[in-house]
Amino acid sequence: MRRQFSWLCVVVFSFTFAALLGLSATRYWTPDNPWIALLDRGWRISGAVGLTLAAIPYLLQLGRWLRRLFAGV
Repeated sequence: MRRQFSWLCVVVFSFTFAALLGLSATRYWTPDNPWIALLDRGWRISGAVGLTLAAIPYLLQLGRWLRRLFAGV
């Protein structure tokens, strides 16, 4: 389930990034455009959650390695 949610975050991240990039080339790129704020929030949140979910297996592996390293002390 973690992997599917991570991929969902990657898809949302990619879509919002492309939408922001597309909007930046138009006349709609203004500070008062609510779509820019919504897309920016979605981009930041999905990127952070996606990276966190993708890093979980590596962090667990690091924890196991550190536990084995200090178990002999």
